[in-house]
Amino acid sequence: MRVFLLAGFLEVALGVAFLAAPAARTEVPEDKTGDANIGVQSTRGERVPPIISFALIASGIALTGGTALRKI
Repeated sequence: MRVFLLAGFLEVALGVAFLAAPAARTEVPEDKTGDANIGVQSTRGERVPPIISFALIASGIALTGGTALRKI
């Protein structure tokens, strides 16, 4: 039971974190021409779709609430 409670809290925390902060993504495309290698590193932040964040939050609340109600 305690595992489900912790999993519920983790899901809520991840949902809020995904909603608040963008996930960083680093790309290093390289171009090889003969003996020369040209590479540029670029980093950009991509947001997780809000529906995924809300689904994580809702399932975390349901899991935590269900675990808490089962103890009563």
